[in-house]
Amino acid sequence: MATASLVNILTPELMEGAAEFVARCQTYEGGIGGEPGNEAHGGYAFFGFAALVIMQKTDLIDLPALLVRFSVTRD
Repeated sequence: MATASLVNILTPELMEGAAEFVARCQTYEGGIGGEPGNEAHGGYAFFGFAALVIMQKTDLIDLPALLVRFSVTRD
């Protein structure tokens, strides 16, 4: 998403289903895993959230859970 956005080739067809997939990867603790059902990881959370911001689809995830429960409580 980032590269496509930077080179101005981000299209609805390219984004189709991507935001929903990232949203399905959000875990019970608020983070984002590599695929649905996986444990959350800081890297996946960062890049998953960044992709959602680029696609303007942050409303699909539980932001307070990601920003407070997961991000702030990590070591």
